[in-house]
Amino acid sequence: MSNLERLNKVLQEAGFKVKEAELRWIPTNTLEVSDRDQACFLLKLIDTLESLDDVQSVTANFDLVEELMLVDL
Repeated sequence: MSNLERLNKVLQEAGFKVKEAELRWIPTNTLEVSDRDQACFLLKLIDTLESLDDVQSVTANFDLVEELMLVDL
């Protein structure tokens, strides 16, 4: 039994109603992306991966600089 399953069970036994429980990959280091072309490529790659039927979730370890967040990629 995983730690997540144990925690879920303990919370339910304590009377809490758990709606959802899932494991997530959280990066310990990130890369800053400031190049527009690279950002477009990465976002398209993530979109393509997410659209695959056998893919449940996609994670990434990059941060787009604020200037790229404000433009239409």
